[in-house]
Amino acid sequence: MREVITMTLKAQNTEGAKILEMVKNKKIKQKDAAIILGICRRQLIRIFKEYLSKGDEALNHKLIGKPGNHRISSDIKEKIMQIVRNNYKGFKPTFIAEKLYEEHHIKIGASTLRLWMMETGLWKKIRKLRTVPEGREKSILEK
Repeated sequence: MREVITMTLKAQNTEGAKILEMVKNKKIKQKDAAIILGICRRQLIRIFKEYLSKGDEALNHKLIGKPGNHRISSDIKEKIMQIVRNNYKGFKPTFIAEKLYEEHHIKIGASTLRLWMMETGLWKKIRKLRTVPEGREKSILEK
């Protein structure tokens, strides 16, 4: 099931929309618009055709709202988290990542595992304490 995502134009896209609207109304030439936008004329013509058919939406990036190509599927994620819950509850993510590779032949990064564990509540973000430098001994003259 896909979510409906409402997209708003970014600041740079609104500027582009204004310029394309000026081209549409024939206030400026395509060549000048291409120079203003910092693209070649051929690219402007391609974008302009799409702008005429789709409107402002044509200026948005086409991959917005789509999952990444290297994302780990939810089935595999759930399988890994089940193993972690059953066998390695209470251990640190780095150790768990090593054990998953050694015993279950599942290679996953410790940082990814840490994020998943924080999502499910198996791991809490621990803040490192800053080390405070010790004060120096006072000399005889300063006492």
